[in-house]
Amino acid sequence: MSQLEAFSSDPSSVPIMWIGLLYSMICLAAITSEASGDILGNTKEQQAAQNRMYRKRIVQCLMAGEYTKGGPWVLETLIHYIYVEFALHPDTEKDIWYILGIEVNVAIKSGYHRDPVHFPNLSPFEGEMRRRVWATVMLGDIMVPTQLGMPRLISDWQCDTVEPRNLNDSDLDENMAELPPSRPENRHTTSLGIIARSRLLNVLGTIADLVTKASLPSPAEVTQVDDMLQAARAGIPLPLRFRDIGASIADSPQVIMARLFISVLLNKGYNMIHRRFLFVESPSQTEDLYAHSRRRCLDASLEMLTLLRDLEQEMRPGGVIEVMRWRVMSLLNHQFLTATMILCAVLYYPEMTYRREGIIRALRGTRDLWMRSNSLALSKEAQKASNIVGTALAHVDRPAAPAPAVSSPVDLGGPAAPAPHDTNMGMAPPATPAAMFVEQRPVADLGAIATYDYAQPLAQDPAAAFQGKSPPGPMCTSWY
Repeated sequence: MSQLEAFSSDPSSVPIMWIGLLYSMICLAAITSEASGDILGNTKEQQAAQNRMYRKRIVQCLMAGEYTKGGPWVLETLIHYIYVEFALHPDTEKDIWYILGIEVNVAIKSGYHRDPVHFPNLSPFEGEMRRRVWATVMLGDIMVPTQLGMPRLISDWQCDTVEPRNLNDSDLDENMAELPPSRPENRHTTSLGIIARSRLLNVLGTIADLVTKASLPSPAEVTQVDDMLQAARAGIPLPLRFRDIGASIADSPQVIMARLFISVLLNKGYNMIHRRFLFVESPSQTEDLYAHSRRRCLDASLEMLTLLRDLEQEMRPGGVIEVMRWRVMSLLNHQFLTATMILCAVLYYPEMTYRREGIIRALRGTRDLWMRSNSLALSKEAQKASNIVGTALAHVDRPAAPAPAVSSPVDLGGPAAPAPHDTNMGMAPPATPAAMFVEQRPVADLGAIATYDYAQPLAQDPAAAFQGKSPPGPMCTSWY
């Protein structure tokens, strides 16, 4: 408040980056109001124009403040700006991974990867805020690269920043001499979601490193990281453990959304670990070494679609989390799309019977849900997924062609008979649209980032503001 009062009395006295941070906060507030239906009498067109204006001002401040040099409020402004970019685009941006690299490098250059105890010049308040910001950077480093099929950027051995304390914002003061002790984790605070998320992200980082190796992980490695994820699941604080939304009507929308997001992270981890083994032939002729992975992956994908159904239902007008629908963007939708494509791919293998009827019902319900909502009108990725689901379901509904009669055993010149436990039937996964979607992950081409022309600061889109420079462009963080 003191900084805001100083700005009100003398706007020229504050750094340009602080003004950029202010614009980013205003822009996010405007986007939130628009998503919740509270647009203060403006039409949607007027609100969109206002959002674009704020967005341009953020870019101007970042450029004028030479954001690549770091400094106060730079990382916070970058995080807000890239969250704005994600909120305004319904599909994946192809340049996100490059922009994430800039954000991570700014954070590391500023020392956020080292715990504040190493910097005695930082106050307890500043150190605790840096821990919270680093947890947000870690989230982006896990979610964005995996969304684009790229390796993460942060190495665990470089970092020693500990998780934030379980404190409410009201427990902190800029002038405090020391931090108060953490509150019990059976009590919800404003930082409990960050803490629970950070613990999961530590495991997801290990999983991401394992699954981006050039070679297939060994069964022992898969078992090890699966056990780590199970332990992280057991360690989720009680207020944030998943429960049916119907049993959560006394909880705030923020708490319900935090539970949903943590459940998405858990199931994302199971899919990351086990997805590669869905169609891999077991090396053993007597035991299917990958049966557990197939079951775990399919269970997680089905749970994802259940979460999607609950999310869509409760975000409708009158739903318990209607006001939180602004938090659902391409980063979260991608997890549901990936789960959908995994289940679609399985339908092309009639010998994979595990929960098959449940998979078909879930896909029918998901496609109906997309058709009823406005997702298809806004997202090219959702359109593509809906078409693939329709194709997969049509394949299931199509009567099987009768096998040709053979009067005596003859060599038809085909491949050898598959092994007893070969769910691949002796072949690689078919080049169906679903199988390709799972492996490659759809990335929408929404255009390149261009140079900012200061001669006409408001004449062009801010996404066109950085050609030839290191752009603080669209990247994702999360406030769940």
